[in-house]
Amino acid sequence: MDFSPLWLRWQPLPDPPGYLRGIAASVKTVQGRAALRELREGFTAFAGIEPAILSVSDGCCLSVAETDDPGESFTLRRNGDGLSLSGSGRGLIYGAFTLLRSLACGESFPEVETAPRYPLRMLDHWDNPDGS
Repeated sequence: MDFSPLWLRWQPLPDPPGYLRGIAASVKTVQGRAALRELREGFTAFAGIEPAILSVSDGCCLSVAETDDPGESFTLRRNGDGLSLSGSGRGLIYGAFTLLRSLACGESFPEVETAPRYPLRMLDHWDNPDGS
């Protein structure tokens, strides 16, 4: 059994949303590029085709914009027939996984605006660091 995807077990969607066909991206950091890579992999698995990478949004795709905001904030919104994800590089990672998780769980689209109070989000793992 291959455990490499861990909890990221993307399955094809029976009726994938149209915005999975393309991503218009403006990212500049390694975190922003990582978020874009995760979105491409997830969209490919959900829709069965790799999304086109666009230089300008066509209004029917996911538009990703990296901001200079500090911390891990992001905003995820509907934008006509498409979606808009914006935030800091680290925030884009959280936003990407928020969107991918909602698609994988069959949930309706989450409109989210989040700005953590602390500079770094806390992880809630069930495994102890010492392996016990």
